[in-house]
Amino acid sequence: MLGIGMIFMIKRSILCLSLICSCSTLKIEDYKAILNEVLTPSEDIIVTEDLFNSKKYSFAKVRIGDDPPVLMTLATIDGDIFSWISSDYVKIRTKHGKIINTAGLGHDISYLSSSVFDASIKDQESLLLEVSNPHAIFSQDTDFSEVETKKIFLHKEYDASYVTETFKTDVFQWSGKNHYAFDSSTGLAIWSHQHIHPYLPSIELSFYYK
Repeated sequence: MLGIGMIFMIKRSILCLSLICSCSTLKIEDYKAILNEVLTPSEDIIVTEDLFNSKKYSFAKVRIGDDPPVLMTLATIDGDIFSWISSDYVKIRTKHGKIINTAGLGHDISYLSSSVFDASIKDQESLLLEVSNPHAIFSQDTDFSEVETKKIFLHKEYDASYVTETFKTDVFQWSGKNHYAFDSSTGLAIWSHQHIHPYLPSIELSFYYK
């Protein structure tokens, strides 16, 4: 299944290639300009104060690898689990900013452990993770760095608590680091960069609360 934003890019590619095929008078510079428009990683979404104010509900800006970023709306809150949904019905659930469940990504994941991601606990229990495409269930060991304080700017500047999560699994010989930033005044996750599936590019999320 296509990643978030890829359908839009494919439509643009088809349109541009159609223009190339239909216009015999294009110069080589024209071909280069069209192809650069198609092949260059897509435009960013700049969340300005005006864009933020125009949104009725909380939202997240989500980018998977080099795909175009999309905005996902906060649909529900169940305790400390936040559910986000995109316009093409991709769903992501987060707990303290960590992605714990996805639907519609093609390579989906779901943590089966009841307690997931608590940076205040240094000795974490192994987490049980289920992934699709290929289907597998395996344990994942995690560890957290000491909390650092940093300035982070989204649509405004935050004093943020920054945490690095190191993870490793025996399956797929997969390991890496995830990064999280929390608003020091509210404790809410405001940004993260995560590796959630061995066959999926990293995901960057910025959270905007109304």
